[in-house]
Amino acid sequence: LAKKHTKFDLEGLLKLDDEKKDLLKRVESLRAEQNELSKAKKKSEKAVEIKNMLKDLEPQLVEAEEAYLEAVAHIHNIPHESVPSKD
Repeated sequence: LAKKHTKFDLEGLLKLDDEKKDLLKRVESLRAEQNELSKAKKKSEKAVEIKNMLKDLEPQLVEAEEAYLEAVAHIHNIPHESVPSKD
């Protein structure tokens, strides 16, 4: 990347990736719990609570994924070592 003389915020990308992964884990965990309650055919306050939590977290997950993909799109390809530098 130094050959292309570009600046890239690796720390920012890693932070976005961590946020995305954390949200994905939480959403998947809640979905699994919701599926277990659904299989047991139990309509409880817990099921309603999980549904509401998912309503809040799913849009956050979509935003986090979009922000991550936007940041990844700005990464340049790594040039082969045979490519001469612009210097």
